[in-house]
Formats: sequence, C-alpha cells, structure tokens
Amino acid sequence: MSAPVRIDTTHRASGSVSASNPRVAGAIVVGVDDVVVLGVRHDDEDHRVGDSLLLRLQPGRVDVVASLPWPAKAISALVDGRFLVVDGADSLHVVDSHAGPVLLRSGVRALRDGVVLGHDGDVARAVCDAGVVVLVPCGHVDGGAVIGTSTTPGTILIGARNGSVVELGEAGEERWRAAPADASSFKDPVDAVALVDGVVAIAAGCCLQVGPRRYVLKRPASSLAPWQGQWFVGSTAGGLSVVDDDEPVVRTLRPSLRAHQLLVADDGLVIVSDLFVATSTDGLDFFSRDLSAFVRLAAR
Repeated sequence: MSAPVRIDTTHRASGSVSASNPRVAGAIVVGVDDVVVLGVRHDDEDHRVGDSLLLRLQPGRVDVVASLPWPAKAISALVDGRFLVVDGADSLHVVDSHAGPVLLRSGVRALRDGVVLGHDGDVARAVCDAGVVVLVPCGHVDGGAVIGTSTTPGTILIGARNGSVVELGEAGEERWRAAPADASSFKDPVDAVALVDGVVAIAAGCCLQVGPRRYVLKRPASSLAPWQGQWFVGSTAGGLSVVDDDEPVVRTLRPSLRAHQLLVADDGLVIVSDLFVATSTDGLDFFSRDLSAFVRLAAR
C-alpha cells in the first residue's frame, strides 16, 4: 500500500479562467524519487488563457512549488534549484518559489535540459552566473524543431523539420549531421530524437530509425526513451510502444495511454500523460499518480 499523500498548498495560482481543463503539460526528474510536474488549466476557447502550478512529487507527498498566472507548456531545471518555464506565447521565464516569474526571452520553440531552441533556429544554453540566469549561444540550426536527449556530455542534439539531426558541441560547432537512411522516404519533420551510447534514434511521422534499422510507427511519436536495453516510444495518439529488433512494426504496450513524455529515473520509466504520471520498473505494470485533484487546487 502506498503512503498517504501530504499536500502542501502554500502557493496557489492566481490566474482567472472561465473554464478549467486541468492537465499535465510536462515533467522533469530533479533527483532520486523527486519529480516536478507542470500542472496547467486553460480556457475552453483560448488555450493562452489560464494558469499553472509547479508540483513536486515525492514518496507520500505532493508540494506546490510555484504558481504562474498563465498556462505553461515546457519546463526545465536550473542547477541552483530554480526552473525555466515556457508559457503559451512561447516566452521563456525564470521561476522560483519565492518570487514571480522573470522574463528571459521570447520566441522559444523548444526547451529541454537547460537548452533553448528559438523560432529563428538559434540554440542557447541557460547558465547561472552569480545568481543571474544568462543564455549562452551554442550555435544555429536552420529549421530546428525539437531538442533531443544525448548521453554524450557537453553536446546538444537538435532535430530539424527536414528530417535531419544535428549535434552541436559546447562552443556551438557542428560536430555531425545525420539524415535517416533512404532520406527521400523520411519526409516528415523530426518529432523526437535521442543519442544513446553512439546510437541515434529518429522519429518522424510514422517512421522510426534506430541506427541503421527502420521501423514503422502506428502513430507519430512525441518522445523516445532507451530503457533496460530497449527503445520505448511515447505518443499522444498511439500510447506507449516498444521496439522489438526482429519486428518491423513497433509493438504497442498501452494503446490508451496518452504518453506525451517519457523520462528515465533511476531504474524506472516515467510516463507523463494528461492527468497522471505513471512509473514502471518492468514496462508492464505501472504505479500511477493521478494529478487532476492537485491541478484543480488552483481553482480554490
């Protein structure tokens, strides 16, 4: 039996919306058994109107870290305990639990692990300099669409709208550029990309390429995660799937699970869905934390 959940509601969102549609917009792993999720409410007609809560999930408790007066859509952690958050208007803010959000820049297409990708293709890394957050330029990728995960220290992985993937070094130099094999049939923009132990996985449309091998996705991917020797695929439309080396079509594990983000935490796989975060240690059985009640705390 799981421990009772303690709810700390010191911080509450102050936005005003005509209708509440609570959902989880994203999550990050900040430590052992420590996950911060982005709970969002938005208006029925205008998704730019609403508010957000940063919720810290630990065993047996849920704490509200900060409240934001607008609906957010992406989150990343800073080394000093603060957070980077992208709002619905694609503006980037610095957020902590003791002060209001501070605008850092506008025109942000993607945010991941402290890396910021602008609509103009400029790539930057957020660093803390004497308590001030600054964006250090790290290169440029024409048509940059998504930021990938990489196990190579000091590198940044960017997936582009033309199906290619670019790895940037710490000084912004382009280390390599990869295009899927038979690129003429890989025409969709990159939806998700990851580089793990020298193997590049690229998902675009209903195609998935892992190294030299090509697989078929039943629905476009939203996230990729290597875990326990296998590649897992999350999709808002196709659920949770896994790649079998000897099967050309990716196998669906949970078709009804709207898995818009996958994270690896310690020995577990974390699946972020609309109203809950689920963890698994075997890929089959999941322990779910239903967050709808906590997101609705903003309405009180």
